[in-house]
Amino acid sequence: MKIDTANIYYDHLFHAPLEHALGIDFVNEADGGRERVAVELSAAAARELVKQIQAALESGEKEHGLEGVVDDAPAYLT
Repeated sequence: MKIDTANIYYDHLFHAPLEHALGIDFVNEADGGRERVAVELSAAAARELVKQIQAALESGEKEHGLEGVVDDAPAYLT
């Protein structure tokens, strides 16, 4: 499935056994948005995911010698 859009929201969710949670729906709007991959996270899990993403980016940039390099590429999801 090709993904071109991520809809992110904090609300009452359908599947997570939580009062409120962060939802992320990955869809292909260009294809009509018929298929999706949904993720529902507690606030704590979402914050931890943000930390892990940041750590992975910092580690990868260091490993590949990209520290301080400005990434001005468009933020496309593919």
